[in-house]
Amino acid sequence: MKVETDDFLKKIEGRRDEFLRSCANSVTKFGGEVQKTSVLLTPVDTGDLRGSAYSTKATISHAGIYSEVGYERDVLPENAYAVPVHERTEAHHEVGEAKFLEHALEQNEPKYLPYLRQCVKRDMGL
Repeated sequence: MKVETDDFLKKIEGRRDEFLRSCANSVTKFGGEVQKTSVLLTPVDTGDLRGSAYSTKATISHAGIYSEVGYERDVLPENAYAVPVHERTEAHHEVGEAKFLEHALEQNEPKYLPYLRQCVKRDMGL
């Protein structure tokens, strides 16, 4: 069976925006999952740090599709303490652990490509 390359490429290009939207939606949702996992791993003193967790809606650019997951988005640098809490691996915490965001990403990373594949198949009717 011969496939006409030009027709095939036109069909792909015709669904490009739909594909990118599907990928962006999956990145947004997955960022939320990483955020949820990291909150569960975040040390608790007052609960303020857990409450400062956020993830953004994915953006599409020429360089890729991005969603930011982090802590203390609206906190002045002189009042921020998420980075020291995250990086102090020698500190003992009754609840939570150091490297909470890094570990959350590591735990969720193997699930991402299968999740992306599932979303694209569903969204594009494949």
